[in-house]
Amino acid sequence: SSSSSSSSSYVSSSSSTSSVSSASYCVCKCEQDATSSTSVPKGGTPTPLLERVICAGLGSFASSHQATVQLALLQLIMEQLPAPSEGLHIYEPLLDADELSALSSWSAELSYPVQVHPILLELEQSSPPCWHSNSPAKEQQQEQTPPSLDIDPANTPATSPSTLLYVLPHCPLAFLDRLLSIHKHHEQYPLRKVILLGNSLETYDLRLMTTQDREKATHVLECIEVSTEHPLPPYKASPGAFNDLAVVSFDV
Repeated sequence: SSSSSSSSSYVSSSSSTSSVSSASYCVCKCEQDATSSTSVPKGGTPTPLLERVICAGLGSFASSHQATVQLALLQLIMEQLPAPSEGLHIYEPLLDADELSALSSWSAELSYPVQVHPILLELEQSSPPCWHSNSPAKEQQQEQTPPSLDIDPANTPATSPSTLLYVLPHCPLAFLDRLLSIHKHHEQYPLRKVILLGNSLETYDLRLMTTQDREKATHVLECIEVSTEHPLPPYKASPGAFNDLAVVSFDV
């Protein structure tokens, strides 16, 4: 369709810009740093370093220039990173049939699975490894039941070096705070195995002025001391696309 083809062509052209390329480099560098100390047993097979990429909150890239630029960044990141063993998972309830078709065409060119879930991504503290899918509408749930994202603990030992990459552009503060609270105490996926492309934690520290606001971001603020941030460069064609976004890695 014309909508899907135009979206796909824009993704390709946007990926060549220096700003998007610089942002992609930040993510790739963090992934390399997070896994550089991994050792491979003599004569053994190295464990896949990047296990899963989870993207949520892009919005409709057919109707939003900002969303399309963010999708272009995701595309370039996936082209440059090592293939994730558990693939790429995209959560977005606003995608229409043309957008789903465009993503399907792109995913067909990749060497790993891409699963698009036209639903919201929810987090459950009591459901390790913290990914839980829940459709906001019964009609949508009847159309497509997403596959489970649960990982069998027996196949994922606590010593696994695998890394998770979250791509969450401009996600709500409450969502980010819950995500960090889960990984702070997660046995298999502690913060040191997480790379986050999302809102800058340091920016929250500067902007949350009242006690009430800071109480809503307890885990975000606590994680600042154990995190390293690489701010994404500005993108003049769409200033809001990367505004206040950063690639964040953790030391614990």
